[in-house]
Formats: sequence, structure tokens, C-alpha cells
Amino acid sequence: MLTAFLRVFAGEGHPVVLFLDDLQWSDAPTLELLRRLVTTES
Repeated sequence: MLTAFLRVFAGEGHPVVLFLDDLQWSDAPTLELLRRLVTTES
């Protein structure tokens, strides 16, 4: 899953920054993925 992949690069002292543009065009699955990314604890 994408969250597990991002955990490889992200950690304490090594944040991952994602630039999100045009969120008004996001579909429901994309919004669910974003929700999981910002609410999942490592």
C-alpha cells in the first residue's frame, strides 16, 4: 500500500512533503487515500 511505501522514506526528523494541487477535481477514492495518509499513525 502507498502508506507503507511512504513510511520507508518518512520518519522522525525526515518528513515527506506532498504538494497537492487541484483538489477540487479529486474523486472519492482519492479523498479516502488522502484521509488515510493524514490520519494513519506510524
